[in-house]
Amino acid sequence: MAESEDGGGQMAAYVADVLTGHPLRALSAHFLATIVLDEIRDAGFEDDAKVFEIEEQVIRAKGEAVMCPIREKLGSSYVEAVKGQINVGIALYMLSYTWGYEVRDIVHALTKYCQDCSFDPKATYVWICAFCINQHHVKELQSMGASVPFDDFKEAFGQRVRQIGSVLALMQPWVKPRYLTRVWCVFEMHTAISMDDCQVIILMPPEEARSLCSALETETVNLNSVWKVLANVDVAQAEASVQSDKDHIMQIVQETTGLAEVNNAVSSYLKAWFEETVEGHVRNLIALTSRKVSDHQLVSACRTASDLIRDSGHFDRAKALFQLCAPVIEDKGALARLTQCMGSVDLKRGRPEDALVSFAVARELLVEADLGNSGIAALLLNSMAAANRKLGRLSEAMSFAEEAREIHVSLGSSTTESGLLVLGQVALIKELQGDLSHALETYEQIKEHLVAAGSLTSSSGAMMLNSIGNAKFKLGNLAGALDAYMEAKEIRVRLNILDTPLGAEMLMGIGRVKLQQGEVDSAQAEFAKSKVIFEKHNALQTPPGQELIRTMMASD
Repeated sequence: MAESEDGGGQMAAYVADVLTGHPLRALSAHFLATIVLDEIRDAGFEDDAKVFEIEEQVIRAKGEAVMCPIREKLGSSYVEAVKGQINVGIALYMLSYTWGYEVRDIVHALTKYCQDCSFDPKATYVWICAFCINQHHVKELQSMGASVPFDDFKEAFGQRVRQIGSVLALMQPWVKPRYLTRVWCVFEMHTAISMDDCQVIILMPPEEARSLCSALETETVNLNSVWKVLANVDVAQAEASVQSDKDHIMQIVQETTGLAEVNNAVSSYLKAWFEETVEGHVRNLIALTSRKVSDHQLVSACRTASDLIRDSGHFDRAKALFQLCAPVIEDKGALARLTQCMGSVDLKRGRPEDALVSFAVARELLVEADLGNSGIAALLLNSMAAANRKLGRLSEAMSFAEEAREIHVSLGSSTTESGLLVLGQVALIKELQGDLSHALETYEQIKEHLVAAGSLTSSSGAMMLNSIGNAKFKLGNLAGALDAYMEAKEIRVRLNILDTPLGAEMLMGIGRVKLQQGEVDSAQAEFAKSKVIFEKHNALQTPPGQELIRTMMASD
């Protein structure tokens, strides 16, 4: 006999009986999208009602007159009051979220997930704590000044994650996810990603996904600021509704993996998700036969995605995205920018000769487009200066850098991020020419600008700190050099960009300081880490890689 929508029929009664009191009893995505939303409206709430707002009148009210099979008294969890196979079943997923989310956002995200995966929402059951934990019992304990013992709560949570095996983590809003402000959410994600047999899937409500795509296409939001948020996960700063929960979680973290490990693991997972999400949208844009964005907007979106990929050390993927985009770009100025970006990927991975090939093509395109005195031209000239500097062609490098600086002066953009990069390029060349004092003074000025702009925690900031460290090392200020290198390392670890050739150069700098301070073993350990990274990116034959080999040989 087929079950009815309201849970009638023998099959529905049979399923309900089997699942009564089951710890993984969960609601279907279909039930959430239909009955739950209707109940919220019927209770007088607006569509934007949050979970904590409906807890009493919708969630608790549902089970008020239902016998709890665990406590054997009236007042059950919401899910125990729901019957019917299309409404309840054994959880396939656990939702990780905050009670501050709007219920409709949760429902829309789950509905979209079912659509994207071609899952039947009537057979996709999701364990959601607000609906599946008996809130009558929670309130009863609170009224007595008690609570569920944390150890019991933690054990039940761990078992639930292991038994379900799939966690859906809801990120909203994407610009600064509230998820990261809740200590339970961060702890839940770390617990899940630490289990070999548990998958974590990150979801966004459809409205948030569209907002992210729009920002990527129109450059209305600096995605690097989002990257910074994801890179600075801090469980110690997260909050909990019950202070004792946070105290217990912090104790567990400190006694096991440690705060840094939790922060870095969650941060790395989220950044990988964000990187893949942005890349996926750009690939979809490129594939469109009819798109609403201009060539310049498409190249900008491609550059943003590629920068995220490149800064994570995935150089081949970063370059492949540009190569995929190039055939659909018709505007020569936009194509020049894209070609320059392709060369920058090679430059970042320690292949200046390959980079110069792309830069030469980009310059020809700019001349054809009559953009020889533009901001794009200044960016290109600065990249050409950097490539020549890395090849030891200091005279050519300075010529390109000065040409780029003249363009910025004429455009009034000398103190912009692009203008400061050129200034830093000039200082780097002067340093190599022996003018260390002038170079260091310029680096410090650029650092002040980055700090004032809130941009020091970035790949550019890490590069500038590395330059400060190099200059101070050459001037004999070992303590100052080490401070700068360590600050650069902290930024690279936070942004997950240590595992790159530039990160390897920074580790080499730390090793050289340690060697000069007589800490030979510590120095060799840093050199070894640096060598592994250079080898991983096939950059050991580049000038910095060869410098490392010479330094290691001299330290033996």
